[in-house]
Order: sequence, then structure tokens, then C-alpha cells
Amino acid sequence: MPFRLDSIGDPVLRRSRPTGYDTRRILNDYGYDDATVDKLVEDGAVMCYTGDPLPASVLEPSYGPNSKRD
Repeated sequence: MPFRLDSIGDPVLRRSRPTGYDTRRILNDYGYDDATVDKLVEDGAVMCYTGDPLPASVLEPSYGPNSKRD
């Protein structure tokens, strides 16, 4: 059963990007062209996120009502 300690407060929740969200950009930064990245994806060597772009708010910390803010 979860419980809360008033002296600690609520945890700050930090979300992460989906798996593969930055893969293509990072590989491009390292000199891989899009055709090579596509081949790596096809071969199962890497995974690239193909969904909609995420709003910036997804990466902002989420504070509960009793959080101790950083």
C-alpha cells in the first residue's frame, strides 16, 4: 500500500521521450545519412520513433500538490 510522508512531499515526476525519439537526429549528427538510418531500422539494428512530435510540456516536471520543488 503506498503511503506519503509530509516531511518528504510528493515525488517530482519526470517523463521521458518515447524509445527512438532522438535516434535519427543523433545518427545524422554522427554522419549517417537518412538512407543508412532507414537501412539500420529495416535490419532491426536501431529503432526510430515514428509518431507525432511531442509538445514541449511532455518534458516539463510534474509536481504534485505537496511536492518539494527543486
